[in-house]
Amino acid sequence: MIVREIKLHKEELAALVLLFVKAIIILDRGWRGKQIPSLNRLFPCDIIALFQLWYKKSQGVKAHIVLDEERFLRYFEKLLLEGEKKYERVISKSAYNQSQGEYKYQFNSLRLTKQGLELYLNLL
Repeated sequence: MIVREIKLHKEELAALVLLFVKAIIILDRGWRGKQIPSLNRLFPCDIIALFQLWYKKSQGVKAHIVLDEERFLRYFEKLLLEGEKKYERVISKSAYNQSQGEYKYQFNSLRLTKQGLELYLNLL
């Protein structure tokens, strides 16, 4: 089986990050609910791996996704701020944590959609 390489660029990446955030994060501030496991502390182990998994599942492709990671994170963080999600980037200090993904976010309150939770659990 051949695995394609898909490159995501500026405008296309921005549009996909918006769809990704809407698909996995509940941005409604009035939403009340409980998740098990609780995901309001560290999420996710690697946001870019979660995005790539979401993209492959939503597009139904087997591919290697290539993107500008810093640009992706800027778009992602901008959408979090617009949705009034308070977060803090956590720098991994141990080798174990670094191997789990370097893009960790700590949230005061974060809730995932059902699809987001399923994707997150697939990464763990």
